[in-house]
Amino acid sequence: MVKATFASLIAAAVAVSTLMVPPVQAEPAPTHSISIPQAAPGWSFGEGISFGTKNFSGVVRDSKGTKYTCAADGGVYSLASSLVSNGSMKAPKQVNSLKVVGNVPAGATPKKGTVKDKKKLGQMAYIASLAGKPSDVDAAATEAAIARVGGVYSGSIWEKAAQGKLKTGKALKPAVVRSGELYAQAKKYAGPYKATLKIDLPENSSEGTIRRIGLTSASGKNVPGHPFELKLSGPATFVDGTTSIKDKTASSTQKIDIRTTGDGKVTATLVIKDVADSRPWISKGTSDRGRAQNLIVLGKKTEISAQAKAQSTSPMFEPQIATEVKDKQVGKGDPLVDVLNVTSKSGTWPFVKKTGEPITIRAKVDVYGPFSSPRAEVKDGAEFAQSLIGTYSVDVNGEGSYQTDGAITAPEEGFYFFQARVDPKDQGKLSEKITAFTSPFFEASETSVVQWQPSIVSEATAKALDDGGVGIRDVITVSGMPEDHGDFGGVSDWEADHQVIVHSLYFVPAGTEHTEGVTEDLEALATVETPAANGEYVIEADQFPMDLDLGVGTYQVVSEFAGDARVVSLKTSDIEPSEQAKPEFGTVRTEAQVVGADTLTPEGTIRDTVILEGAFPKGAYTDVDLYTWEAGGEPVCEEAIWTAERIEHGNEAGEYHTDEYTVSDSEVAVYGFVERTYDQNGNPISTGECGAESETIQVVAPPAATPPPTTAPATPLPPATSAPIAPVDLTPSASPSTPAELPNTGFDAKSLIPISLALICIGSIAFLVVRRR
Repeated sequence: MVKATFASLIAAAVAVSTLMVPPVQAEPAPTHSISIPQAAPGWSFGEGISFGTKNFSGVVRDSKGTKYTCAADGGVYSLASSLVSNGSMKAPKQVNSLKVVGNVPAGATPKKGTVKDKKKLGQMAYIASLAGKPSDVDAAATEAAIARVGGVYSGSIWEKAAQGKLKTGKALKPAVVRSGELYAQAKKYAGPYKATLKIDLPENSSEGTIRRIGLTSASGKNVPGHPFELKLSGPATFVDGTTSIKDKTASSTQKIDIRTTGDGKVTATLVIKDVADSRPWISKGTSDRGRAQNLIVLGKKTEISAQAKAQSTSPMFEPQIATEVKDKQVGKGDPLVDVLNVTSKSGTWPFVKKTGEPITIRAKVDVYGPFSSPRAEVKDGAEFAQSLIGTYSVDVNGEGSYQTDGAITAPEEGFYFFQARVDPKDQGKLSEKITAFTSPFFEASETSVVQWQPSIVSEATAKALDDGGVGIRDVITVSGMPEDHGDFGGVSDWEADHQVIVHSLYFVPAGTEHTEGVTEDLEALATVETPAANGEYVIEADQFPMDLDLGVGTYQVVSEFAGDARVVSLKTSDIEPSEQAKPEFGTVRTEAQVVGADTLTPEGTIRDTVILEGAFPKGAYTDVDLYTWEAGGEPVCEEAIWTAERIEHGNEAGEYHTDEYTVSDSEVAVYGFVERTYDQNGNPISTGECGAESETIQVVAPPAATPPPTTAPATPLPPATSAPIAPVDLTPSASPSTPAELPNTGFDAKSLIPISLALICIGSIAFLVVRRR
């Protein structure tokens, strides 16, 4: 920061380019020059942030346009300060140590120190190198980040601004945040750097590899994003025939294949460009106010190089065999067939001088397996020796395609790979002129699989839930998976193990044809995942709750495994009975009733009472029909004589009454109600029984009218007397034609007979009403 009249003017700049590591993006602030008076000729402020009245943090430029920022030297003025009228700065030089002073608010004591650590110096150089074309925020952030590296950030204006303790520092907050990102990036990717590469040239081979191509930071990280050029000299080219390749460094080291063209020394030269220096470039000077502020050059980059050498020898004739399996997936017991595409490395096939015929080379193809999972391709197959199940011999006499005879078959599930080789010992007289060849072990193109065929067996049962609902408890047994299924993470183009089996619960409404594929157009009510591994798994009923409001139908569980490289996909049938459950609704009881009487007589009124107990679906309703048939006959419920108004009870249990019906005024018959309860879609939940005892009432004819009794003329009563009244004898006499006489009462005993008979008839009729419940 540069001090101006009674304040500090911050001179710093930073802009992080995408040179090495994709940086955290700062806000896209426009770049511009800050118009602040300056005294030293040719010096000015550039990109940065003004804060307060005359304070500034950002870039300082000299007359040549070179950009600088404060090198953690906040205690003195730069030549761009309005308080400096003249001065001079020395040409920038790389330093091995740097004195630093904190840029603190007025009155505060700054931290001081000397930076000598190579990593710290490299971090300063790295941060400065990123600021070639900074935004205003990045310019100010660069100055703050360099202060962080120098150890003088604590107590500085940037820390105070971040803490809200600097009244004029609000504008600095974005730059402070960005400075922390730059500092973290520098610790990871700053120098001193090391360019790396290594040449591998196997003896008597025309193929080699340049490995470990990369740029390593001081922290040991591979630094990506730097352009490089790799050049070959000597008897070698890259596989495309060129001797120069351009690319960019990556977050891991790279390798590039080469071919030798003869005997001699092969040299590979790697030049990596746009790399930050390992030490910062510092310009020091003086002004009319004494020592001028130390400045660090921004946007300074360099290049780094490395070389590797190896000796090449001319190969003999070397056949090339590119192999691939005929079938990637085969069945148990199927032939394992390999296809060999044979070429000559030199492009020409040797021939026998005497006959002019092409020479014959014997190639052998070993078959290994079975393995529970494929492996990464390797060149050393010692670990697979015990898994060799057979060897094919194939004679080749020129470039072209050859095929094994298929005599070796796959005995069981697993992965099988082919490995082709040409062994000089198998070539007879040509043994000293043929170069050995071996293809990799477990090459992806050379691997076939007999996939496992899993089985998913399950048993679904309805079970009551604690909340009164109902769910489906499903016990699932998985078998036929590889014992280690779930552990294979994938390799090459072989897909990793799929980790779960998905179990979905569907509802198939009554009336829907429940055939294979019925669930394809249905939405699952619930899904549960279980491990895709052998074993027994339980889906509890609360995980598969039934929705009784859906009404009558079938709940179907379907299990599906997506399949992977090792195991075939599998979907259980959506008509499997063991995976079905039907909802059980509440009970319906009905009672026929005579309204306002104990017995039903002609012109009497009846109704039906519907009693719902338990759970019913939303929208459920009950229809009640009335039938009649002759007394003593069989119940007949074919054509209703009357239908009650529909009872819309929904899912509410309780007692409901139909409207009333008045029977015929003359017919003596039996009347029977039949209840039918449905869900909202019209699917039957309950159907009453024709002639059910509780639902039938028989009409009983009323008794015949009794004639009024005949009486003798009234006899005047005698005067009252205290004499006892003689008992009346109601026992019929031997001669029914002779009525009994009552002494002195004037009462005719014959009048008691019809009265007694009437009472007996009424009592008997009361037992003739039949209720069948």
